[in-house]
Amino acid sequence: MESDSHLAAAPGSNAGERRPADWYELFFDLVFVVAIAVSAHVLEHDPSLGTVAGFVLLFFPLWWAWVNLMITNNLYGRRYAAIGVLVVVAMPGPAAMAVAVAGGIADNAWLYVLGAIWIRIVLLVMWMTATAHGAIRVPLWRSLGYNLGTAAL
Repeated sequence: MESDSHLAAAPGSNAGERRPADWYELFFDLVFVVAIAVSAHVLEHDPSLGTVAGFVLLFFPLWWAWVNLMITNNLYGRRYAAIGVLVVVAMPGPAAMAVAVAGGIADNAWLYVLGAIWIRIVLLVMWMTATAHGAIRVPLWRSLGYNLGTAAL
């Protein structure tokens, strides 16, 4: 079996160091699993091409938010406690998205959008926190453009 030692480590971390997931990371993942399960439940009742396309359109923002939040947390969460707190603060976003899908996206699209925007705002604050501590050097315009632009979409 190959060693993971060839993988680049995050700045300031020990190469090859393995760490267990924190309770808030597991809870956060569970919130996303529920949101995805609720979305997939719609497919069970109507596996038509239109429903599958709708599922993909609703799934992608949820999945992309999870990826962004977990990468940011994995890179900076151990060094800055505020990042872990912000992961917990982000949880109402995917929960709102799940509730919107479960209640019928046609009637609750506003709730889905608010959940997606909430996640993007929290991610922006996470990036600004890491930037303020000097962990990353991302121009403010790039952080704003990426997160607020994605939220607008």
